[in-house]
Amino acid sequence: MNNLIIQILTVLTIISSVLFSQDMWVKTPTDPEGMGVTDILFTPQGTLLVTTASFNWPTGQGGVRRTTNQGTTWINVLDGLYVSYNDGQTWVNRYYLAAAGNNIFSIAPTNNNMTIFLGTRTGVLRSTDGGQSFPAANNGIPPNSWVRDLSISSQGIIAAATTNGVFISSNNGSSWLQTTGIAQGDTATKVEFVTDETDAAEDRLLIGTQHGRFYEATNENEFLNALTLYIFTEETYVTSILRYEVNSYLVSHYGNGIIRGGVTKSTNGGSNFTAVNEGLPNNPRVSSMGWFSIGEFFSVAVGIFGVSQAGAQIYIRLLAIGIQQISSEIPMGFSLSQNYPNPFNPATKLKFQVPYSENVRIAIYDALGKEVEVLVNKQLTPGTYETDWDASKFSSGIYYYRMTAGKYTDTKKMILVK
Repeated sequence: MNNLIIQILTVLTIISSVLFSQDMWVKTPTDPEGMGVTDILFTPQGTLLVTTASFNWPTGQGGVRRTTNQGTTWINVLDGLYVSYNDGQTWVNRYYLAAAGNNIFSIAPTNNNMTIFLGTRTGVLRSTDGGQSFPAANNGIPPNSWVRDLSISSQGIIAAATTNGVFISSNNGSSWLQTTGIAQGDTATKVEFVTDETDAAEDRLLIGTQHGRFYEATNENEFLNALTLYIFTEETYVTSILRYEVNSYLVSHYGNGIIRGGVTKSTNGGSNFTAVNEGLPNNPRVSSMGWFSIGEFFSVAVGIFGVSQAGAQIYIRLLAIGIQQISSEIPMGFSLSQNYPNPFNPATKLKFQVPYSENVRIAIYDALGKEVEVLVNKQLTPGTYETDWDASKFSSGIYYYRMTAGKYTDTKKMILVK
């Protein structure tokens, strides 16, 4: 993907550099042409791709919107399905054009881009020749299923979010099995595979729906059994999901009626969510979200879907992940400090040191020794770090936290008082 980027374009906007804020969302200086943003994608190099809807369909023409000056000006370029070999600077080769009356909702290319999946009004289309042809690949998916989103796991498993539920394929789209647990009659609008970099057995499939439900399925059951993590509200539907740490989620919503959604954040595995809409319009219709890793931060962009010709708006925010490096000075050895405050209610901080690059795992255990949450599980460079534990969903009592890094291990006690 470093030299080849494929993206379905109803309308495509490219932002090569953006403004960042850690405290609130910041709007780009001007808006791209279009009624609303429909999808956002960061390339591996950090270029931001944004698709917008035509403001006057079918007479209003879409196209590629490109900016090289933080959104001060935009250049209209192309529409359709194209391929770029230079991080979106130029686009060539129209591979596919949807038939009249059809829509392309999603695209999911494999790593070598030779197999490309399209989600459409008529189901899943699959190309095995790099986009030259797109025959249907719907074996197991009911007829007349709109495929709203597609995602491919690190193991090559494909998930399709449809108007008739979520479907999983483990054979490159040749056949599909339906995931159970999704509320009947609820359209799946978003699927997102997240991979644990240190343990593939911990892969997750996150699912969002039209009626505000947030699900999780694991590869322990081949992603075929979805469990409800949270219900936001029946009046919003989930448009994007980001897991930015082991137990932290950022979810965007597009609302219906009075409730118009926004962006919410959970730092305790989805047990509860809080709004993070500072800087966004009131009751924002957030229709898409994209992100890019910058050290210990994520640059997050959200798109607004409006109801006018100038309805497409883009906002940017810098999001600190759950673990932060507070010093790059190389310590003498591994160490785990006592949490503070202690006793605490409901949150506390844990500081630790890493003398050389190593995978670090910090887990929380109850008084009986049962693991109840994992705060850190990733490769870290030398330095001093700090992470938070939000124990809002846990009862008062004694808990333990254990740090493991290579041959090093240490355990300390803390007290939660409510």
